Amino acid sequence: MKIDYSHISKTYDHYRSFGRSEIGHLIRFGKISEGMKILDLGCGTGNLSTRLLDCLKVDLVGVDKSFPMLEKAREKALEVLCADADLFALPFKKESFDVVIMA
Repeated sequence: MKIDYSHISKTYDHYRSFGRSEIGHLIRFGKISEGMKILDLGCGTGNLSTRLLDCLKVDLVGVDKSFPMLEKAREKALEVLCADADLFALPFKKESFDVVIMA
């Protein structure tokens, strides 16, 4: 089943969010620290990225295939890229990021 994210993007932030404790778990589990380069794969509207940036100063890039979702992420001042690419062939050089996150 294919999901139409152009429609979901309008209400996505209302039902998909991350609490401070969840972000804390992510930071500890991912061993994320200040200054790291983070790739948020399938960032959607940027909810996870935004919450992570509220907790730590990191260099974060979001990637998604959905333009409407990325428009919402851009409204939150996130650096985002639309990539219609295979997950195993993204347009980045090896070792461009310290950590890749995904929700």
